[in-house]
Order: sequence, then C-alpha cells, then structure tokens
Amino acid sequence: MSTTARKSAATKELLKQVAQRSTGCLVSESESTTLEVFLMNGDIIGAVRPDDDFLLLRRVRMADALAEIRLTALTKVADAGQSVFGILLDEVDNSVIEPILFERFRDNLVAFLASETPPDFEPMAGVFVDNMQMGHNAARLIDSACKDADLARRHPPETLLTQGPAGARDDVETAILMALGDDEISITQLIERSPVEWWGGRAIIAGMLDSGALSKVGDPEEFATVELDTGDIEPLPEVDVEPIEEPVVLDEPELVEEPEIPEEPVVLDEPAPFDDPAPPDEPDPIEEPVALDAIPPIDPDTYEEAETVEELAPVVDPAPPEDPLLDEEPTLRPEPAVPPPDLEDDGELDPSLLDEPPPEEEGGEPASPEEIARWLDTGEHISDEDMAFFEDHENDRGAGEGGFSTELHNLDKVDVTDAAEMPNQVIEADEAPAAKFSAPVLSEREALEKIEVCNDVLRRIAEAFDDAAGPGRGRTQMQLLVDGAPSKYTALLHDLTVLDNGELPAEDLLDNLAGRPPSEHRQLINSALKNVIERALSSAADDLPEDSFDDVYESVAGYNKRLGL
Repeated sequence: MSTTARKSAATKELLKQVAQRSTGCLVSESESTTLEVFLMNGDIIGAVRPDDDFLLLRRVRMADALAEIRLTALTKVADAGQSVFGILLDEVDNSVIEPILFERFRDNLVAFLASETPPDFEPMAGVFVDNMQMGHNAARLIDSACKDADLARRHPPETLLTQGPAGARDDVETAILMALGDDEISITQLIERSPVEWWGGRAIIAGMLDSGALSKVGDPEEFATVELDTGDIEPLPEVDVEPIEEPVVLDEPELVEEPEIPEEPVVLDEPAPFDDPAPPDEPDPIEEPVALDAIPPIDPDTYEEAETVEELAPVVDPAPPEDPLLDEEPTLRPEPAVPPPDLEDDGELDPSLLDEPPPEEEGGEPASPEEIARWLDTGEHISDEDMAFFEDHENDRGAGEGGFSTELHNLDKVDVTDAAEMPNQVIEADEAPAAKFSAPVLSEREALEKIEVCNDVLRRIAEAFDDAAGPGRGRTQMQLLVDGAPSKYTALLHDLTVLDNGELPAEDLLDNLAGRPPSEHRQLINSALKNVIERALSSAADDLPEDSFDDVYESVAGYNKRLGL
C-alpha cells in the first residue's frame, strides 16, 4: 500500500534541499517517464518532463487558441525533437498561455511528489529552464501539491463515472460535466476530454465525487440489510447466579422541633415635619369676551360716511412709479444730408471743401436726391487704395459676362475629343501602368531573384549541418524552420517540401504567392524570406561549431542588400 505524498522519499528529499537553500535539479526516473524539479537558492522554479511540448499543444488545442493547421505544423516540430515553447509564447495570447504553463508546472510537481522512487540531486551553478515559475512559496507549494496527490489517488483511473444529482461549483467543473455529457466513461477518458491536467484533473474529479456532481457507476443507492443465520449457533451454557443480599436500611434520625419565636411588629419612625410648601401659582384669569352690548354706539351727528372703498382701506400699489419720459413718443429726426462738393471751373474738386459735408438747401432742408447722387458719382472723396479694392473685384468677376473668370491661367483644360474618332489601342497586361498611389507590383523575375538569394544562404547552412552532423541533417533542419514559421508567413510557406540541398522550391513559392493580392507580394516575400534566413542563422549559431558557423556567416554576409531590403 502506498504511503501519503507527505511521507514519500521524493517529498522528504525536496524539503531537505529547500531547507538547505540548494541550487540544482532533482531527478526522479520511473518506467513511464522522467521528472525533473529545478531549485534556485531553495525556491522551486521549474518542474518538467520530456513530453511537456505535446501536453502544452493539447491544452492550446482545447482552448482553441491556434488554428488547427498551425497546431499540426507545431506538432511536427515537436515530433522532430524541437521545442515549441518559444513559438507558443509568441503566438498564443498571454491570458491563455500563462495559466496553461502554471498548471503544467504544478502537475509535474504533484507527479514528482507522488512518486515512490527516491530522486537524485544534481547541484548546478545556474538553472535555465523554459517554463520558469518564480515567486512561489516553496513550503505552501509542496503542501498543496501533496494534498492534490493524496486526493487524486483515492479513486483508480479506471473508475466509471456518470453525472450526479448536484451541480458544478465553478467553470472547471462545468467544463468537466460538459465533456462527460450523458456517457458513462472512466476517469482517464474524462480527463482526456476535459481542459485539465492528469493529476490536477483527478483531484478535481475526486472533489466532484464528494460533492455529488459526479457519481460512480454501479454504486448502490441503499445499504442492504444483513440477516444473520442463527441455526448453527449453540446456546450459551446456564450459569448459577448467587442471590444478592438485600441492603441494610438505617433508621432515620428524629427531627427536633425548634421553638417558635413570636414576630414583633416593625415600627417605622415618623417622618420629620416639613415646612408648608408654597402654594402653587394660580393660573392667569381667563379674559372674558367683550359683549356686543358693551361697544359704545356711534353718534350719527359726528359720523361721516366714506365715499369710496379706498378711503376705508387704501390699496398700496407695489409697482414702481412710472417714468414720465416713457409716456412721450420718440420722434425721428432725419440726418442732415451731405451736400455735393463744389467744383471749380475746370471740373476739379476744391481742396478746401474736401472735409466739409454737402451743403443743405435754404431753410435747413436736406439736399435733393439728384444732388446727392451727383456728389457720390464723383468718387473723389474716397482714397485710391479703397477704390483699387473694388476695382479688383469688378475686373475679376467674369469680366462683366457672368460669374466665372475667363482668364486663361484660371481655366481647367478638358479634353472633349469624341472617343469614336480615337483609334482603338490594345494594352498588354504587363504594359498596364501601375496605380498612382500603390506600391510597385513585384514581377516574377524579381521574385525569383529574391528566392535565389534566400536559397543560396539556406544551401550553405545546410552544407555546414551535413558536414557537422552527417548527410540529411541540413535538409531536416531547414524543413523544421519552414514548418515552424510564424503564422503571418503561413500563406507563403505552407505545404513546402525542402529540396535535398536545403533550398526552397521556387515554383511552389510562386504558386503560394500568386494566391495573395498583388499589392502584398513584395512585402510578404521580403519579410518571409528574411525571417527564414534569420532563423536558419540562429539555429546554426546554436548547433554548429564556432569555426563552422563563422565560415558560413562570412559567406552569406550582405544578404539583406541582395534581397533589396
């Protein structure tokens, strides 16, 4: 029988290294897998297993965070032994990938603590792990992981389950019940359908069995009554029982009556005499109403009757007194007319009269309209600058023939040639001018030149891989780079099979490029080929010997310029 996770050899060793503030790796090997727990100064920062990439891709697929074609390509990358951790961080939203990474880390830790194999500790100078989890309290993390391990092992994985009478308590339990449906499946099958990890899912299912959200198939609803068969049971032998002696009853003591003591009446002291209190204040006498007979009569000889009501009760008007000036009606007085200017004999305006208004007729009457018009027509009292302002408008306003200017420099030239008189011209597709505001259209010759530059770089890198790791290694490495390209370049690089020398098939690339709008061709092929080259060089820098990589890098230097970037 297995012990609790708290007492396992793995837990004891982990607690020991945490207490010693160790930095290194605890390795637990079993027949099914190998578990590694990484520590840095006593803090648990990582827990991994070899198939983490496939388990992460499973959770990403269930979260519907990437397209199926992209997940298929990443699965091929993982099958080839390459890590997809960095790609998932780049392409999956943080709100989706971060909880998945933490659950993967915690599930590996629970599996490590539940293992009965004693682990081996390997001290390290520094720890580098992809799924690094920082800032967790080691003691609390171990305690919660041990509880989940014990809870998960309460029910065997082959236990058949069905829905129970109770409902789900959170979103995870709701997802598990939806995955179960009306089926009767085992715990293993239910976890494969649900967005949970192996150990964490088993612990959640155990809690749902306790709450009644799930039920085991075949559990009896009532306990059966067990009937005992007493036919073969021999009767017990008879035992002689001695009679019990009766207890001795003691005589009760006689009670002596106490003499009665007569009660004397209690005499209360007489209260001390008080002074006579002051008489209460008498209420004020109520005035009696005055009888009508008591009003003296009015003497008719001395009484004068009021002529109006206002004399009896004058009314006060709250409105302010009226202004006497407002009653007067305004009178409009005509403004004095400006007399026409006096002219000299030669028709010139007398300078001495420029500032004087036009004279009025005798008797102070205004000048006649004819005289005013004659005075205005002279225009001599207006400055030349003011007249120039009006002259500009008068001259430009259609030259007196309408509301449009007829100056040649203000006219638009419109071709009104009859289209029927023009000869028909055939324009070839390649000769058609590009749009005025669009980027230059990428020709097939330019595309082939760019592909040749990329293939030259990939061919040299593939040859270096073949020399370092054996024939075929370079082609495999280039194929992995193409299959693992970012999703924004999938339109150009999908369904490509790298040639034996590591080059990309030019015809297939052009076919994929033709499926996109022409305005995207130049930007798409430039960015995609540059991305493939940079990732190929990065892979070469990591996996090739230093001397070999230096030779390759020197031979491909200047590829950006050759690509036209």
